[in-house]
Amino acid sequence: MPLNRTILAALVFSLSVASCKKDKDNQAPIVDAGQSLSTKTYYVDVTGSATDNDGKIITYLWSQVSGPAASTIASPSGTSTRIEFNKSGNYVFQLAATDDKGTVGADTMTVDVEILRTFVTNQEATNGIVFPLVLVNGTDNSYNTLLTNPTSIGAVVWSSGGNTYSQRQILKFTSFGLGPITVKSAHLLLYSDPQPTLGNKSDANSGSTNALIIQRITSEWNSYSTWQNPPMATTDDLVTVPATNQPYLDLDVDVTGIVSKMISTNINYGFLLRLQNETPNNSRIFVSSSNKTYPQKYPRLELVYKYN
Repeated sequence: MPLNRTILAALVFSLSVASCKKDKDNQAPIVDAGQSLSTKTYYVDVTGSATDNDGKIITYLWSQVSGPAASTIASPSGTSTRIEFNKSGNYVFQLAATDDKGTVGADTMTVDVEILRTFVTNQEATNGIVFPLVLVNGTDNSYNTLLTNPTSIGAVVWSSGGNTYSQRQILKFTSFGLGPITVKSAHLLLYSDPQPTLGNKSDANSGSTNALIIQRITSEWNSYSTWQNPPMATTDDLVTVPATNQPYLDLDVDVTGIVSKMISTNINYGFLLRLQNETPNNSRIFVSSSNKTYPQKYPRLELVYKYN
């Protein structure tokens, strides 16, 4: 017997109500995007999870909610993924999970990014300048000394045979070229010369008052600069290296303040090395970038920085 139209309509309405009630009662997935993180590199690895009390998880989706620049999410549909950055700042990411009934749950986490990069340059003959300021018996001899292509550099005052030799050292690294950056740390590495051609020509370090001073040069100079007509150097951010009684002692000197100012002003005239007390007989002697015997001991500058 044909189904009564009234009964059919009632049956359709009943099924529709039951279906709506079933969807309405479905629980959204419970999502955990993981703990907030911080990183000092250009990437971070994140892991999230999700559970569904009345069904199963069908899909996951990582997405960036906010941040100073777009990031790269390597595996957006996975529970774990690597996220890469090209700019420092605070980022918010969301992990969304969809269950088998199409209901979505989500959670967010933050990543605080401070991208630090390392720049290292050895002062080679093609990548820097070594220039000594020399005084011999009260007479400037700086220009002539430059022509000798010295294998040793450093700060020296030495008297022998009635002659007194004094030297200060200009040391410049030329290949910065890093653009707008903030310097987090900068270290100048100097290596004691095993075969010094200055001082007593035996020990790289001599004397009881051989403390070394490193300054930032603030004016232009050239091959005609002399001991008596030197470039200007500031005492701002001056670094003092304590005296030593060790005949050979490599140095790792924190010059963050000096290099930061070079970068921020975009003016790099180099470093000036001199003895704190320029009295005989004291010396701090290092391998020069012209030294072919110890290329692994060339002066070295190491920067850790982030892009602005």
